Amino acid sequence: DRKDDQIANLINNQQASTDRKHGDSQREREFFAMQIAERERERDREKERAQEYKAELEEAKREATARQREYEASVAPLNDAKTKAEVELAATLEKLRAAEDKLA
Repeated sequence: DRKDDQIANLINNQQASTDRKHGDSQREREFFAMQIAERERERDREKERAQEYKAELEEAKREATARQREYEASVAPLNDAKTKAEVELAATLEKLRAAEDKLA
């Protein structure tokens, strides 16, 4: 009887130890699952931030392109006037050279 009690106690102790180990393993699995879930949430937040930055960059590019077009449109008449003045100056210089040649 006494040996049977000892054997029963050993079996119960072993089962209790096994149960504790399984409980620890379950807690560890839950802990790691929580860590993984948090990392996934953080990764999702980073993806959202990246999309926001990308959208801001695209908007900045559109604004810069619009400003560039406005600048080019504002400068075009000046460039046309400059070109016209250069052509007129060249013609005038040619007339002066021709007049100098006649005088010489």
